[in-house]
Amino acid sequence: MDAFPKLIADALHHEWGSTLSSRKIVSRITNANERAVKNWFEARNGPSGENLLS
Repeated sequence: MDAFPKLIADALHHEWGSTLSSRKIVSRITNANERAVKNWFEARNGPSGENLLS
């Protein structure tokens, strides 16, 4: 597993928790697809630079 997605997932869980509503909130804030945000929370991949800055 790459370190970047794991770090992002850990930060998201720390800041937002692990609920479905937290994923929806992050999706709205970053204007990212909910499926992409789910993958971030599950450390499957990390956000793009643009989404990361959001």
